Amino acid sequence: MQDNDLMPHVESSPAPWDLKAESRNETVSVPGQFNDIDTTLSQTTTEEGAFRGGMGFVMIVRYTDSPVGPYDELMMVPGDFKNPSGTQRPRISRIFVSTLASVYNGRRNWNIPKELANFTFTSNPNDHRITEMRVFAATSYSPVTYATKPFFAVNIKSVMWPFPAIPMNLKYSPVSMTLVQPPLDAAQDSSRPWLIGTSEWNMFTLVDYKGRVKPVRWEGAIEDDDAVSRRRTRGKMANGKEFPDVTPYRVGIFWQDVTMKFLEGTVPGLPHM
Repeated sequence: MQDNDLMPHVESSPAPWDLKAESRNETVSVPGQFNDIDTTLSQTTTEEGAFRGGMGFVMIVRYTDSPVGPYDELMMVPGDFKNPSGTQRPRISRIFVSTLASVYNGRRNWNIPKELANFTFTSNPNDHRITEMRVFAATSYSPVTYATKPFFAVNIKSVMWPFPAIPMNLKYSPVSMTLVQPPLDAAQDSSRPWLIGTSEWNMFTLVDYKGRVKPVRWEGAIEDDDAVSRRRTRGKMANGKEFPDVTPYRVGIFWQDVTMKFLEGTVPGLPHM
């Protein structure tokens, strides 16, 4: 792993992490998507027999409290994959966050392939139930600048719901909360020193994920000239380059008052596991 001396302005924050957040989850069924440096992640995720299916999802999270401060996150988990421990577990294939501290520590602590992006959340002036969410890729790093056109755009609308938000704890969910991530490759150029590499697989568990939930509707809002996109009744969420071109299901989940803990990662398959 590369040394943090290259980035004196970004502090290391080892696991475990206790976090508070709100999130919006959308179930999808799409292939993975990878950045330009994580070759090992791409190879191990796309090799024959690696993908085992299961439920995939896109998650938008706004962390209000974490060991590295507040930050926003857009994440893709295609489903379950085989791993060195002989089991099949979910894997994060693409993820963007809004701060360099989150990028660096996510890669360092858990092999999470984080990249930097800018997030905007805007209330629709014509309908207060709709939040317009946009994500813009970083285009340069000294100083950091972002694209003017989003690579991911959705309008998230609160559903008319006759009940208060329902308490939920993922401790009782059938979905595995243990993820296994392949080693990461480091950026070769000096302009992105926070994109550090790692040398071993990493298995970690998300525990105490609980909050209150209610349904929301997602509508893709990417604007382009693609004929297929124009025929979609609920639009296109992503450009297919920085993030997979996914079509949302009709209803997603909005989590409120979320608390969670990311445990320290370990190497899968070792005897003590």
